[in-house]
Amino acid sequence: MAACALSLLLALGGCAAKGSSADAAWLVRMESALGRATPAIRVSMQASAGQTKADDATGVRVASNTAGFLYVLHLDADGRALRLVFPNATDGANFMGAGDIDLPRGNWRLPARGSGGAAQWMAVVSPTQIDMDSPQAQLAYGRFELVGIYGAAMIPLK
Repeated sequence: MAACALSLLLALGGCAAKGSSADAAWLVRMESALGRATPAIRVSMQASAGQTKADDATGVRVASNTAGFLYVLHLDADGRALRLVFPNATDGANFMGAGDIDLPRGNWRLPARGSGGAAQWMAVVSPTQIDMDSPQAQLAYGRFELVGIYGAAMIPLK
């Protein structure tokens, strides 16, 4: 189903954008992807703590009215590194039913990273699984683009 296919082009594994104008571009790209989300797929996100210190463990609750594959992204407070934090090597089971899910689960952590300020967290729920092999080729281009049917939510975490 080409119409349902979702491609995600993003910086994985902490690839950093260079320069202050590029730093602001990550947030603009995330907000643009949020604005293009499919309205019928309602996603919400809530942090377990309103404020954290660097490297504190935190948690998020993601809710969706639709079952699908969940992806959680983290933009550092300094705006330089966008990372896919879920699924990950420790917890790759990212299909969720309609309802909510608390992360992290098992024995991995969601650390607060970056300098002071507000980091951004984004949850994306897609009815189709995202192929994470091909987006890695886009790292050098600094792209972040969501195409297809998905729901998304974004929250700041200070």
